[in-house]
Amino acid sequence: MKIATLFTLLFALTLLSACKQLERLANEITGAAVDYADPLPERTSKASDPDRVLPPNPAGCPDWRKDETIEINQSLTLPKGCKYDRVSLFVNGSNITFDCNGLVLNGLDREYRQAVDAPYSVENAPLDVGIKVYSNQGNVTIKNCNVRNFVRGIRILTRGLTPERINNLKNNINVAQTENEVRALSPQNIRVENSNILYNHKDGVFVGRFITGFTLDNSTVKYTGAVGVYLDSGSQNNTIKNSTIAQNGHSDYNASKRVRTRKLANDSREGIAIDSSAKNIITGNVFSKNSGGAIFIYKNCNEHAQRENQIPRYQSADDNLISRNQFNDESVGVWIASRQSKNLHPLECGSPIVDTGTIRYGPASEPAKYYEDFAKHNRIENNTFNNAHHGVIIEDDNNIVLNNIFNGSAEYDIKVGTQFRTLKLAHPVTDTRIENNQFLTRTSTHIKQTYNPANTLINNNTPSSVNN
Repeated sequence: MKIATLFTLLFALTLLSACKQLERLANEITGAAVDYADPLPERTSKASDPDRVLPPNPAGCPDWRKDETIEINQSLTLPKGCKYDRVSLFVNGSNITFDCNGLVLNGLDREYRQAVDAPYSVENAPLDVGIKVYSNQGNVTIKNCNVRNFVRGIRILTRGLTPERINNLKNNINVAQTENEVRALSPQNIRVENSNILYNHKDGVFVGRFITGFTLDNSTVKYTGAVGVYLDSGSQNNTIKNSTIAQNGHSDYNASKRVRTRKLANDSREGIAIDSSAKNIITGNVFSKNSGGAIFIYKNCNEHAQRENQIPRYQSADDNLISRNQFNDESVGVWIASRQSKNLHPLECGSPIVDTGTIRYGPASEPAKYYEDFAKHNRIENNTFNNAHHGVIIEDDNNIVLNNIFNGSAEYDIKVGTQFRTLKLAHPVTDTRIENNQFLTRTSTHIKQTYNPANTLINNNTPSSVNN
């Protein structure tokens, strides 16, 4: 009897402990997943740190003061070695070459950002944008700059969204004509060259809606909280080349609370977001250890559609070329139609719902909503994928994967297929072409087809067994 009583007591205590752990876990779950994205190892400042005092600038550097926004409206080359804390630039004009000549623009009055979950004071919060471009005709080159610790590093602003055009877009009136009008009025042929965009709190480079002909060349975008380079809806014919896009997407920034926040693992961001943007070229770059993945291609689901300042997205993420890049240690190298199977309930989308459900995480649950994603006629060719967890994921039709090298993928090299669209709309992924690729990994699944994709052409890959 004593042994049985002791066993019963131990079992009861164990059960009570387990219940308390479940209760604690339920209290900690605040989003779509239990796990957070891995934090970015970095040096940080403290709220109690004093404002730093920079040494005097070299002779000839402009007398720019803290918390000023400086307008650049003509070509200018700065003396070498200029450095400013809490100064931002506004490039407002056309046919301008602005040569920073090594200029350091810092959005804080400290060398380092504050740690995640450590709020800034009102006085010490980061400035919004390091360099804004609002050109009425375009042909602007910005080069040899170091932009760090702003909310966004560089932002290209849209022009021409008059109330009448906004009304047309919101009400689906003359959409193609209206979008082309805005493209013609917005900055074109903006170049950022040989620059470093580092440690910004949200996006590194943000290319606004309907921008055309933007180029990022021979530059580095690293340690950005959210997306490294963001190509927004309606933009076209942009080029990202010969650059390093690395270790972005680990955190976010809440401007109203002036605090960096942790990203949930399933919501961490990518190196380049091609969001309802088309006909772009991503070539000759090195991608490494971005939190969510390297390149995500998707059509926005008209997120937060009920907000007054939101305009519907009409353009699909089509006809993008991803070529001659190197992907190192990415969770996903390239994800085509990356929102096709993602729960988008928190985004309050305005597009038609494909499916609903409930997602459970331990003892907690949340609603789930799924929407159709559109990203067709994209080409992924002549790239090298090293040690990706997933090399390429394809969830829409008529995409091509050609002449790539896959080495060291942990789960699979290429995955074709999508769940909710197939089951609810009877529309599996169709007409994928996978040819002339080399699969060097012995342990990974080279090509995985799921949810019965149709008309997948798998031809002339190495090893030959992949083609069976």
